[in-house]
Amino acid sequence: MRTWNITKSIIYLGAALGMLLFAWPKLHLLLSWSAGTVFVYVWLIFAFLIILSQLHYLLLTSEKQEEKIARLRRYRRLQWQQKLTQSLERKTRVRGE
Repeated sequence: MRTWNITKSIIYLGAALGMLLFAWPKLHLLLSWSAGTVFVYVWLIFAFLIILSQLHYLLLTSEKQEEKIARLRRYRRLQWQQKLTQSLERKTRVRGE
């Protein structure tokens, strides 16, 4: 499982870096403040956030952290299923009475 997550992270990192390198010469950063320049800065912020998040995953995330996250997701899914079951039981009891 971890190797697939690492592979996905490398693919996402490569795609984000590719988009950034492709778009960099076309970006006009020093123009006056207009809707276009605001868009450029917001786009750059999002691109750098994606790149930083993928680097963080590749460099700092351990298998123990991934296992904790997977356990938490399973627990939350179980809670959601229990709430859904209880809700459906209440609805069928109300209709049956």
